[in-house]
Amino acid sequence: MSRGAIHHAPALTPVLYAAGMIAAIHAWHGGHAALAVAWWLPLMYLGHMMLLTFHEAAHYHLSARRWVNEVRGITLGVFALVPLGVYRHVHQFHHARLASEQDDELWPYNRPSVPRWLRVAAAAAELTLSWPFTQLQFLRGTFASGRLTKAVGTRIALEYALMAVAWVPAIAIIAKYGWWEEFAIAYAVPMLGAFNIHAWRKFIEHMGIQSNSPTAAVRCIVPEGPLGKVQSALLLHVNYHSTHHKNGNLHFHELAAATPRVHAADPNALPVFPSYRAALLHMLPTLADPRVGGQWQDSRR
Repeated sequence: MSRGAIHHAPALTPVLYAAGMIAAIHAWHGGHAALAVAWWLPLMYLGHMMLLTFHEAAHYHLSARRWVNEVRGITLGVFALVPLGVYRHVHQFHHARLASEQDDELWPYNRPSVPRWLRVAAAAAELTLSWPFTQLQFLRGTFASGRLTKAVGTRIALEYALMAVAWVPAIAIIAKYGWWEEFAIAYAVPMLGAFNIHAWRKFIEHMGIQSNSPTAAVRCIVPEGPLGKVQSALLLHVNYHSTHHKNGNLHFHELAAATPRVHAADPNALPVFPSYRAALLHMLPTLADPRVGGQWQDSRR
């Protein structure tokens, strides 16, 4: 996939998602329930791509013009029910204190003080009900990740207010006209799936690794075949996750080229994985006792 296509993918994804929503509703009203349900898979995938676009907005990578980046990010945040200011605040700690006890994006798996049963229950909830689990996790992280500055706190309050301004009338209209089935088919179920995909990808990248170094605490997927490379482009190259954590200022289209030298510079770097499937198989056994971070090596729990 060309660099130009990659650059345009974040902007086109919401358009494609809106078209899919319309198609699913049209199929439902046309008496084709199976076709409406069939639209869920592409909508979930597109929803996950929008979450990755949202992630890029948090890093100021969507546009060289800051205000364009912020408008796009805030809009995506309203749609996903996670304010951009909230996500950015918690995600900055995720990068600065990767997998440590202060990394609230990986809470509670980064806390040796949390009992195993609770971490297992949290993992089960996050992997199946990541929406609304993610919203609550980031809301908690907003207050747990250190004191908010006045500017950040004001911005977050305004973004929550904007979310209310957008969603309260929308829900009122849906309730007035009884459009709950359409809402579930075109938005609620696909977004639940999108957030679940996001959670599984997050677990594949981080779960079960007891380190705090970017190249040793993250599974990096370097695809070998053409299909894997196309998937990487569609995922905005988030699969080169160790490189992203090593240098969060790199734009997504720069991650693939930078990965070999990033891993070569660290003799303790984890071996790269050829696919998400291979990384998934490496991660799955760790779900029996979900842990992340080097602090577990010093814990007797």
